[in-house]
Parts: sequence; structure tokens; C-alpha cells
Amino acid sequence: SQKMETRMKDLDGELSTTIKQYEEAKANSQKMEKRVKDLEGELSTTRKQYDEAKANAITMGAKLNQAEKELQALRNQHTDTVAQ
Repeated sequence: SQKMETRMKDLDGELSTTIKQYEEAKANSQKMEKRVKDLEGELSTTRKQYDEAKANAITMGAKLNQAEKELQALRNQHTDTVAQ
């Protein structure tokens, strides 16, 4: 009947719209997954850079402390020499 044909056309249209929405959602989901992977990669790289910078800061701090000790020892020697 006419009523059933109209209803079938409506359902076809709804199905077509739903399929398009599903495909868009799937594509967006894939884009988001790729973005998450990219961000995880950036985070990993940044963590490595941070760890390297932290290690360098520790090394430099130790070198600075050593240099300060040597400088103080030289000052003490100089003071002793001048005092004599």
C-alpha cells in the first residue's frame, strides 16, 4: 500500500542518515586514536628530555660544588701564604 511504501522510504532515509553518522563517528574516533598516539609519543619524548635535563642539572651541580671546594682550598692556601 501507499502508506507502507512511504514508511519504507522514510526508514531507508533514516538508515542512510544513521549509516552516514556512524561513518563520521568512526572516522572521528580513528582521528582521535591517532591524536592520542601522537600525544603519547610527544609525552614520551618530553619525558626523556626532562630526564636528560635533570641528570645534566645534577651533574652540573656536583661539578659546581667541586669547583667551589677547590676555589675555597686555593683561597685558604693563598691566605696562609700571605700570612707567612
